Amino acid sequence: MGIGGGGIITLAETTVTDLVPLRYRAKYLGYLGSAWAAGMVSGPLLGAVLVEKATWRWIFWIMIPFVVLGFLAITFYLNQTPIPGTVMPKLRRFDWIGATALTGSLVCFLIGLSWGGVQYAWGAWQTWFPMVQGAEGVIFTLAYEFKLAKEPIVPPSIFNNRSMVICFFLAMAHGAVVWCLLYFLVIYYEAVKFYGTITTALAAMPESLTIVAAGIIAGLLATKTGEYRTFIRLGWAITVFGFVLLSLLDRNTSVFGWILLNLPIGISTGVLFTTVPVAIQAAGRPEDAGPAASFFSFCRSLGQAVGVSVGGTILQNRFRAVAIGMQTIGPLADEFSHQIEGLIAFLKSLPATSAMKDELVQAYSESLKSLWYYVAGISAVTLVLSFFVKKYSLDQAWRTDQALVERTEKKSRV
Repeated sequence: MGIGGGGIITLAETTVTDLVPLRYRAKYLGYLGSAWAAGMVSGPLLGAVLVEKATWRWIFWIMIPFVVLGFLAITFYLNQTPIPGTVMPKLRRFDWIGATALTGSLVCFLIGLSWGGVQYAWGAWQTWFPMVQGAEGVIFTLAYEFKLAKEPIVPPSIFNNRSMVICFFLAMAHGAVVWCLLYFLVIYYEAVKFYGTITTALAAMPESLTIVAAGIIAGLLATKTGEYRTFIRLGWAITVFGFVLLSLLDRNTSVFGWILLNLPIGISTGVLFTTVPVAIQAAGRPEDAGPAASFFSFCRSLGQAVGVSVGGTILQNRFRAVAIGMQTIGPLADEFSHQIEGLIAFLKSLPATSAMKDELVQAYSESLKSLWYYVAGISAVTLVLSFFVKKYSLDQAWRTDQALVERTEKKSRV
């Protein structure tokens, strides 16, 4: 599922790059982002209903009709000009060494990152050894890609432009921000507000719906005006403001209150979904459009993994720091901080008048505030970096080897 899902994300954006001229790409990326956000709204809600009313296995079974529908739609409607040649020579040209080395290196690094401060101390060899090995592997991979690979999966040319490099970092930061938002807000709703699974899934709708609307509107405006830098800077500025607003969430926040506090962050992340990839495409050479789109997706996915891992470590460390000074849960601070998510079921089972329950809720609330400040800090750094992105015209020559062809034309070629 990881391989298939990751391939779908990357190939969808690469296909838009192949089929749509640069001037109109923002609009279609907005449509693509809206489909993703629609799934983000319906997926958790449907999953929550299935878990509570049926069995978790249905989460996987129910995906089969959608997969079949997508397969049929691609087969009958995505008619692109075929690239000459058979499959086997194309597979032999693929950079298997670079892909394997990069994947293995990142897995090692992320394992160490996820273990640090959770399963093992940051100074323990179980933490730093896989991180060091992963970092060394990434360095080896880049050296191989730049010097030895005949057709590298990461072409050196995509790093020749400063604006592209900055935008790759913005993509990574955007992935970290979005997944920190989606992942850790669930903890707020369940551990601080005591919402059930279905209600928690519904509570994600303010972000999801605003991401859809903001992404489409930003894409249309960028297409019409040719301006994307203003939207990127505005998006990061509102993101900083939005996470500062989230720090106001506590146990006493009303439903209307948390809905309002969630709207700005949904708008800002939606704007960034469609404008950052356009900035990358505008800064690069036409022949680098495909690799740049793929590396953009890679950076965003890497940011998601790193953001959640580092965010989880910050949350746990802050939880321990807050809990250790409390009377009831202080002696258990170390134990509780290592099971932040698993502790929620125990928390909900405690009597409403329990002193332990009151202190646990306070510890969750305070640690989440620190996390939102951390993400706001990342967003502030990216806001500053966004001012170094140069403007390029969207009215550039468009070249593609795989344009759409009419089905009648395709049949005549057979």
